[in-house]
Amino acid sequence: ALLSHGHVLDERLVVRAPFTEPSARESTAELLGRGVPFDALFASSDAMAVGAMRMLKQRGLAIPRDVSIVGFDDFTAAEFTEPRLTTVHNPLFEMSARATSRLLDAVNGRARLTTGEEVVRTNLVVRDSSDPKKL
Repeated sequence: ALLSHGHVLDERLVVRAPFTEPSARESTAELLGRGVPFDALFASSDAMAVGAMRMLKQRGLAIPRDVSIVGFDDFTAAEFTEPRLTTVHNPLFEMSARATSRLLDAVNGRARLTTGEEVVRTNLVVRDSSDPKKL
């Protein structure tokens, strides 16, 4: 996606960490310590986004004025963070229903249980932690 828009991934802007709030705080501190400027941060989960938000605020950065934050999951608390978290809605109910249906069909002999991929639609839920002009 970056290449198709004329950008190259700068690995200095990538930090890998466990999907927890504390590890995201540490990773955000590491990222800030690298001295590479950035104005947006995408976290792999909402819990990680919350950790990143806490570290950015601790370092005196304003969200979204200085850094936009986007998470992934759309967990219930995303609506109650300060600022409210922009996130990608992950349709867990739909995914669970599809998996359960396939399993029940296999158990009841209506279909063979096979591996495969199914695509579910996600959507961006824009709230206050992002500046849409930066997205």
